[in-house]
Amino acid sequence: MPFQKYTTVNFVIWDSASTNVLIELFSDYVVNVGVIRSPQTKLNLNKPTKDAFNASDAINGRRDFAETNNKWISLCDTFRTRRDNANSTGSAPLQHWEFHDLKEQATSRMQ
Repeated sequence: MPFQKYTTVNFVIWDSASTNVLIELFSDYVVNVGVIRSPQTKLNLNKPTKDAFNASDAINGRRDFAETNNKWISLCDTFRTRRDNANSTGSAPLQHWEFHDLKEQATSRMQ
């Protein structure tokens, strides 16, 4: 994964609405970063992504890019673990995770 975790200073609790906005915005960000070759151009996508997130009326607090990036990595880790567990058992149903369907849709857009 081309993303690294950052150290953050502020901490705002992630509610469902904020997480949904993040998944929708960050999946587009990941697709755009994936097709860009220039490291500087990739960095230039950080600000508009952060600004779009913070402009949403659905979020419960402003966050910097590091916080949104770290949350995205955490969501990816959770989704990957769930998918791996489902594949290893084959038939056991997954426990409910409210972001599973949205994250699955985002993952399919990124491929």
